[in-house]
Amino acid sequence: MKKTEVLFFLLAAFILNCCKKSNSSQAPSIVGNWVISDISGTYAYQSNPVAPLSTTVYSYSGNVLKETDTGKLSLVTVNNEAWAFNNDGTVSIIENYQSSTATAPVIDTIKGWWDYTGNTVPNSSVVLRTITTPGIVPIGSTFIVQSVSSTQLILAADEYSTSSAGATTNRNLTLTFIRQ
Repeated sequence: MKKTEVLFFLLAAFILNCCKKSNSSQAPSIVGNWVISDISGTYAYQSNPVAPLSTTVYSYSGNVLKETDTGKLSLVTVNNEAWAFNNDGTVSIIENYQSSTATAPVIDTIKGWWDYTGNTVPNSSVVLRTITTPGIVPIGSTFIVQSVSSTQLILAADEYSTSSAGATTNRNLTLTFIRQ
């Protein structure tokens, strides 16, 4: 009986070892610490079907985010925008930015959870489950992983919604991060 048990455990250990993926064969992961390096895209809002459409265009250069809305330009100095996706499913976003019209910077730490709705391959979704969403740009909580490598993460927010009152919101933004 003991010989059978030992043989069973050796066979089980061999099978488990053969099925285990090596680190070199795993797809890149968003797990890690990331700092924003680029923001681009548009945010469109219409309060009701007959109201004028407001569209803001976002572009990022150096550490300055430019927001252009129907000819009006706003500048936001980004002191820090760091996102940490942890193995345990928690997320921590540290924001420190100041609008050119503000007298003090916005400093915020957003904590919550994240999970994949698919996997790490491009076009999978990552959902942030936080009480508040990042404030640097008007984005929701679902992002499409456009690409992820050992050094760069590109997330896209492509969301369209309509309220019961007829207000529409269209977010089409791309956030590029560099791994820290």
